[in-house]
Amino acid sequence: LRAQPGIIVPQQEQFLRLLMPVRNQLFRFAVALMRDHDDAMDLTAETILIALEGYDERKPDSGFKSYLFTIATRLCRRITMRRRWFLPLQPELSESIAGNETPPDVAADVGALRTALGQLPARQREAITLFELAGLSLQEVQQVQGGSLSGVKSRIVRGRRRLAELLGATTQELTNNQ
Repeated sequence: LRAQPGIIVPQQEQFLRLLMPVRNQLFRFAVALMRDHDDAMDLTAETILIALEGYDERKPDSGFKSYLFTIATRLCRRITMRRRWFLPLQPELSESIAGNETPPDVAADVGALRTALGQLPARQREAITLFELAGLSLQEVQQVQGGSLSGVKSRIVRGRRRLAELLGATTQELTNNQ
């Protein structure tokens, strides 16, 4: 993929064509994983770079989204592991999750949801975020996380239940919404 600066080769054009529709989803996923806007920007940029370097235009277009999210998930795990070893424990960083476009009346709900998501086990949080926020199918979540399809379904169901508990939803409210 090496080309002269400013010159886009056909392989890069195809990569960009596939990237553009999912780039905002990728960034929102990164924000949910990293819980910090700047870290999410770094994760997104590094994900795109790695995806571009490893991109093969012969791969089918249908798997591109899960390809990106798999890279992002693995990078996040690596970053988290490094931080555990090399950074001293510190209080949770301030949440800059609610972006500028979030209306003030919704920002509190978004903040509560982000806090509740942060209390879920990592695999459940990933599954919920990939399925609900990033819009991946169950099969795509399975490709990203590995394991079985029933395992993915279980993580999503358990994660939803735990989120409902953390957010104070009653069982009657849950059954009425389903």
